Amino acid sequence: MSYEPHPFALLFPAMDADAFSYFVASVREGLQNPIVLYQGKVLDGVQRQKACSLAGVEPHYIQFLELPEAIRKRGPLTYVVAQNLHRRHMDASQKALAAAKIANMPQGRPQKGADLHLISVSQAAHTFNVSSRSVKAATKLIRVAPEKVAAVEKGEISVTKALRQLKPTRNKPMQQQKQRRQHMSLSKDVATATGKTCESQVIGVIHMIERLDREPFKGFCERMIGHSTAMSERCEKLKGGN
Repeated sequence: MSYEPHPFALLFPAMDADAFSYFVASVREGLQNPIVLYQGKVLDGVQRQKACSLAGVEPHYIQFLELPEAIRKRGPLTYVVAQNLHRRHMDASQKALAAAKIANMPQGRPQKGADLHLISVSQAAHTFNVSSRSVKAATKLIRVAPEKVAAVEKGEISVTKALRQLKPTRNKPMQQQKQRRQHMSLSKDVATATGKTCESQVIGVIHMIERLDREPFKGFCERMIGHSTAMSERCEKLKGGN
């Protein structure tokens, strides 16, 4: 029988493939530390449980309530953090990401009738020895770009760099406004080259192409300017027809 991970146990990234293979080999020699259960789930020892299964070793489970009183009083979250921080070589971004996951998470207390209160950002930051600012940045990354979280957990990219990569997307409305101004400027150049009397007509064509998004405006305008003589003649005909 195996147990699913407790949410606190998922705060930390899993071992990479090479490290886990080595760990499985060591577990074949015998499980050194028991797997700790809390609320019917694995609080500490998710990797040990998986390794036991692969190594064909019988896992040994104990309940969190069986641990020494001093540990129980600090609560399951503090226990998990203390157990994992010294085992893993986590960089600042990985710690900030883990802290962001526990911010506003209820603190589970094993005592009966205990009040479950939320963990603040500052408390989460203090738990992982990182700044509140870095926790807020990691929280933002989880919210706006969850697809980048795995890369941060693996240490492939920092939270700051991941957020920096999102700036073009976040500034898209501003870029569109800038592009719009450029298109209007080009449309006026076309109008100047083809006769001011047709300015409104040229701008209307530009706007229609913009809505349809069929071709780059710059190339369109250059072709329009290149045919300025023919366009001028057409404008004069249109003017005379009115």
